[in-house]
Amino acid sequence: MDKLLENKILKCLENPKNKNKVIKFLQEIEEENEKNKTEIDKKHDKLFKEISMDREEASINIKTIFGIYIEPKDIIICNCEFRTGRNKKLEVDVLYRIKGTNQFFLIEYQTKVDKYMVYRILNYQVEIINRYRPKIGENKEAPLVMAAVIFTGKGKWTAKTKLAELQKDIKNGIELIFGNEKNLGNYIVIDIKDLNMKKLFESESVLDKAYIFEQSKSAEELIKNIYLSYKKIPLKRRELFEKAVRIILSGKISDNKIDEIIEDLRTKGGNNMSTMVQQMLANEIRMHERRGERRGQNRGRRLGIIQSAKGLLRNNVSEDIIINSIGITKKELQKIKESIK
Repeated sequence: MDKLLENKILKCLENPKNKNKVIKFLQEIEEENEKNKTEIDKKHDKLFKEISMDREEASINIKTIFGIYIEPKDIIICNCEFRTGRNKKLEVDVLYRIKGTNQFFLIEYQTKVDKYMVYRILNYQVEIINRYRPKIGENKEAPLVMAAVIFTGKGKWTAKTKLAELQKDIKNGIELIFGNEKNLGNYIVIDIKDLNMKKLFESESVLDKAYIFEQSKSAEELIKNIYLSYKKIPLKRRELFEKAVRIILSGKISDNKIDEIIEDLRTKGGNNMSTMVQQMLANEIRMHERRGERRGQNRGRRLGIIQSAKGLLRNNVSEDIIINSIGITKKELQKIKESIK
């Protein structure tokens, strides 16, 4: 809940009789607001998924992450959606298969640390194994699923990367019986902040350029990096690069401005962008971001008022106190009452 609103309510409800009720509904509001704040930014997923669906990019991706070179023609882009036994939908970010084998590469892109990632990876691996396991009588190997997390967020990845790290052996000698190859649930982590920026700029991969965009610390730097990156992209990959630029700039500046940038890149090949133009575009990005922040703040404030009223009503606080304390009309309060019946 908005801190100013919380203080106002607490001040207006200093009556000792209402104190326990106030504490209870404030806790309820905070819990509900936390749920509403947890909005996953789909833009990052969309950016990396779109690029990863290209076979040449897939080949580079596998080499960068797993250290294995696979010819683009030998890579199958797999369906990433699964239905569990309980009919629950699971969707992995990227899943590659080596043609003619039962070997898979599972890749997840994360902007935040997920302490349950081991369990998610295990769940995905089991579903992939179930889908692609050999049929009775088939002379095929069981599926092998190698997993990786590409971390694009701030700070360091602190979650466990091996299932064994979350388990406790029954006996110290259990490794002698089962061996130490506990691969299910395990994954490797690639933090894009640890990647060599010089190599990323020199690379012809659009995915590598997307990693550069993600590390841009300011609007000016993002625009500059887009132009510098364009020079290194081969002609046959520029359409994919332009698609990535549209995704990364979407919501930051108008579609018309994005079209202008794309046209300017095509015309000048990423060269001769003046500092003044960079500054103008950066200012527009910041302006759009501020508008988005204000919209979010206004929505959050309105949500806080509604949730405050609901909490007070549930705790039997009188309508007069609610109206006076959080500044809503009687008509608005009536609508809120009807919504929780």
